[in-house]
Amino acid sequence: MFLTNDTWWYGTREGDRGPFKSRKEAQDALAQFIRDVRGDIELNELSLLDKTESQSDSVWDSRPDVVR
Repeated sequence: MFLTNDTWWYGTREGDRGPFKSRKEAQDALAQFIRDVRGDIELNELSLLDKTESQSDSVWDSRPDVVR
């Protein structure tokens, strides 16, 4: 987080975010950004798990030598 020309900003890999009127406003926005990113990561992890499970199930089911 940084102050420029009396406005607050925070930086991410995607670029700087702002301006915010106060440090508190910038901190709150940064906290929300982090929650959003973590949520995206969790959703992607769940999506990968679903794909992996469904792919392994379909491969497993197609093996004729497997006794069920």
